[in-house]
Amino acid sequence: MRRETMMNVGMLLPGTSEYEAFLSRDQRIVYARYKDRLSDIYLLEQGQAETQREFTRGQLECMMPDCSARRLTTVSRSHSGRRDGFRHFAKGHGNHSPESLNHQQAKLAVASWISRRHPGLLVQLEQPVGARDRVADVLVTSVTSGKRMAIEIQYSGMSIAQWRERHESYASMDVADLSSNRIEYIQRRGTPASPLRDVRGARQRAVVMREASRAGADVDAAVDAGLSDLDRFQSTLW
Repeated sequence: MRRETMMNVGMLLPGTSEYEAFLSRDQRIVYARYKDRLSDIYLLEQGQAETQREFTRGQLECMMPDCSARRLTTVSRSHSGRRDGFRHFAKGHGNHSPESLNHQQAKLAVASWISRRHPGLLVQLEQPVGARDRVADVLVTSVTSGKRMAIEIQYSGMSIAQWRERHESYASMDVADLSSNRIEYIQRRGTPASPLRDVRGARQRAVVMREASRAGADVDAAVDAGLSDLDRFQSTLW
C-alpha cells in the first residue's frame, strides 16, 4: 500500500514528517493517578492548574508504569492559550518518550470515556486475554452478555500482516476488536433501509419512534419517514 493511500485512511507512518509532527504536538501530562488508589485516574481540566497544585502534590503521582520519580506538581499555561498539565517535581525526571506518553494517556482517555458513557460495562486496562496470548490495551466486557471487545492504541509502526495476525488472534478467542466492529458497521450501514441509514440520525429516530408508540400512531410509518429517497424507491434486485 502506498504511503499516500495509508494517509488517506487515517494512518501515519513512523519516520515521516507527518508522524513526527503528530507526536510533537503539545506534549502535556494531563492524567495522573491517586497515590492511595493506583487504579483511579485523575484528569487535570484546563484552567485548574493553580487551584489543584496543592492537591496534586499531596494526593497524585505520575501514572507512567516505568516512572522512577512519581511526585508531581502542576504547570499553568492556560493564560497563554496552551494546555495546563502536570510536571515532575524533581527536575531531570519524567523524560518519558512522546510515543509512550501518548500511548498511556490515550488508553486512559479511551477507558475514561467508555466508563462515563456506558457505566454498565466493565472496562479494564492492560488486560490479558486467553492464555496471555494477547494483552489488550483496553478490554471492554458486557456484564450481561459476557461479550468482549479489545481496543488497541497503536502509535508504533505495524505491517498489514501484523495487524491481520492480531485481528485473527482476537477473533479466535471470540473477542471483537475495532476492525471487526467497523466491518460489521459497514455491512449494516450498506444494507438498504437499515436503521443506520436513517437520515434523521440515531437519536432523532429513537425519539420519533418513542413518540409514535406513546401516541398509538403507526410506528412503521414513523420508521419509514427516515428513509432516504434511494432506500424508499429502490426496487428489490432479486
